[in-house]
Amino acid sequence: MLGQKSQEEVASLNKETEKLSKTDPTAAGHSTMKAGDIYFRSGIYNLALESYFKALDFFEKGGAMPLVALTHT
Repeated sequence: MLGQKSQEEVASLNKETEKLSKTDPTAAGHSTMKAGDIYFRSGIYNLALESYFKALDFFEKGGAMPLVALTHT
């Protein structure tokens, strides 16, 4: 489970992602990747993978092909 600090950070990143998703998909992808990294470090791998796949979608929408490649590694 996530600690209090991590929960707050993920909540903040999710708000940021929602705000950026329509105007700057690449930045939204970065926020989503950060949330995925928090989940990964906490051992919540299913949510980490879900976040990484969402980030991939944002990077593709933003045309950030180098970041798409980075997400696949």
